[in-house]
Amino acid sequence: MAAEPRVPGPPDAAVTVPADASGAVVSAAARALVDAVVEQHARLRTLLQAAARAPEADRDDALATASRLLAVHLAAEAVALEGSRGSPRTRREAQALSGAIERLDDLGTACPTYRVQLGLVAAEVARHVRAGEAEVLPRFVATRDDEEVARAAELLREVEPLAADRSPEALVPVDAGFAHQLRAARTALLADGTDRPSTRA
Repeated sequence: MAAEPRVPGPPDAAVTVPADASGAVVSAAARALVDAVVEQHARLRTLLQAAARAPEADRDDALATASRLLAVHLAAEAVALEGSRGSPRTRREAQALSGAIERLDDLGTACPTYRVQLGLVAAEVARHVRAGEAEVLPRFVATRDDEEVARAAELLREVEPLAADRSPEALVPVDAGFAHQLRAARTALLADGTDRPSTRA
């Protein structure tokens, strides 16, 4: 049996929140943003490990749950940390992950190389986690004001409710492919807050 794909990441509390000249943490907003991103990265690792361990009959659901959260998370990070157009890095990440997940979808979760293909997805997620926690997030917190950081934290808090909504009216369609879910999540997150239906209970 092939080994389970692992999604390594920085150790807990690896993200350094910049401090001011007195050594005090810049803001509670910065801490909230860091916590939201790190918690979602940990959740993605957990879901991918669950998809690797799932019996064949449960693989489709396990993979769908992981890939859906991943699509919404990537969209939220791109919008929150890099603006509406994202960056070349986030576009490369999305393209690589879309390709890996679509290959797995084409082969099917019953294929003998399921865990190998899932491992390729996990490797791309690991690269995303390392770059985000070691570079992108600390740089954003160090160079933006409290209002921008607070807005970014709020966008990241929308991820779990958006991903969890599986109703027919879900803003991120349940049965769509990864690339479509990524675009739908980006559209939902970019929508004006007064126009976007609340994703909170």
